[in-house]
Formats: sequence, structure tokens, C-alpha cells
Amino acid sequence: MKKPQKVVVLQELKKELGNAVAIVVAEYKGITVDSLHKFRVQLRGKPARVKVVKNTLLGLATQGTGNEAIAKIAGGPIAIIYSQDDPSTLAKEVLAYAKKEPLFVVRGGTLGGKLLDVAGVEQLSTMPSMGELRAKLMGLLQAPAQQFLSLLQAPARNLLGVLEAKAQKQ
Repeated sequence: MKKPQKVVVLQELKKELGNAVAIVVAEYKGITVDSLHKFRVQLRGKPARVKVVKNTLLGLATQGTGNEAIAKIAGGPIAIIYSQDDPSTLAKEVLAYAKKEPLFVVRGGTLGGKLLDVAGVEQLSTMPSMGELRAKLMGLLQAPAQQFLSLLQAPARNLLGVLEAKAQKQ
């Protein structure tokens, strides 16, 4: 690859990793190309991407971003899996693939610029996804309004019940 092409690739990677909410680093030594391709296909519908990068390129791409700590766990043949939206789904997908493919070894990752070990990545996978969190938040925001409307309707509903009972009694 010629120097101008390398600069473009570096700038693109720096932009993507700079915007990444979470990054997971995994060693892929011994995995077939077909197996790694299947993992990429599995991630197509999800908010995550996989790239195989050289360690020096990873160090240069994360320099000056909030994810500089990721270079500490890089070394050897690594793949980076990153998400700009949903860190929980990213961790779930990576760990699910690592269970199916024993040669795919998760080394750690970052979340919001903070370095995570393998246990941290596993803990991240147990968290609810962004969609689930948004749904819970909407439920919490709607609950007071629904309770208020219920309180407003209660006197009329109670009066109607009393009148109905009186009518049935006579």
C-alpha cells in the first residue's frame, strides 16, 4: 500500500475508533478466514464492526482519542471489534462467538475510554442493550402521567359505581 493510501486508511480508522463507545480486542491466531468472515456476517445487522489491524496502526489510530488505553492490550495478531452505539450488544456478540470458536481469545477492551479486562467485557455483556434501556426510560417517563390521569378519573369512576349500586338496590 502506498503512503497516501495509508494516510487515508489511518484517518478513517482514527475517526471510527474516536467515535467508538466500546472496543473489544481479541486474538484470532489460528482461526480460518471463513470463520472470521462468518463472524463479520453475524455482526452485519448489529451496531458493531470488526477490523483486523496492525498494532502500530492501532496505536496511531487511537492516539489523541479517548480510547488510547486500548493500545496497552494490543500485541500479536489482533482483531478489534467496536461499536459506536450499543456496547452491551457488542460484548454479547463477541463473547458468543468466542464460545463457539475456542481460538478466538478475548483480551479486553475499553468502554468510554476506560480499560476493561476480560471480566469487565463479560460484565458488560450482562447489561441491558440500549434499546432495552430506552424502553425502560420511556416507561419511567410515562408512569407519572398515567398515574395522574388515573387519579383524575377515580372520583368520576367511584361516583358512577355508587350510582350503579343504588340503581341495582332499587
